[in-house]
Amino acid sequence: PRSCKILRARAAAARRAAGTMAPGMRPMPRGAVMLQKRNVDGTIDRQLYNPQNLAHNLRVSTNTKILLSIVGGLCAGILGLTGLAGGLFYLAVMALAALVLAAKCDFQPAAVANSAKALYVDGLFAGGVSYILFWTLSYNCTWIF
Repeated sequence: PRSCKILRARAAAARRAAGTMAPGMRPMPRGAVMLQKRNVDGTIDRQLYNPQNLAHNLRVSTNTKILLSIVGGLCAGILGLTGLAGGLFYLAVMALAALVLAAKCDFQPAAVANSAKALYVDGLFAGGVSYILFWTLSYNCTWIF
């Protein structure tokens, strides 16, 4: 117990020395992305982001979009969509993915990412490559072979 308090105090002092925690701030709660330090009048003085939680949230967001792109590509190929219809289907799948991610974070992207763009738009091209790969594969397997 006493040794744990000493270790926590040393860790907090080390974070303050490294510049990751301002004096007078408590350590960031587990799973939080952003911690705000407020002035006496209630205005926000600083906003600190937890880089590990932020990176994890964005990685999960990108992986979700890539997985939905693969499923969407398989569906587009099986349905026989070609040309512009297939491209519009990809945009519809990505809009659905953005809606699901928005609902998952209670329509407050600042709670889980540093910007809405990072949560909803990043990973669009990585998902597009996977979509085209599985779209053409499933189309060829279903309609050509």
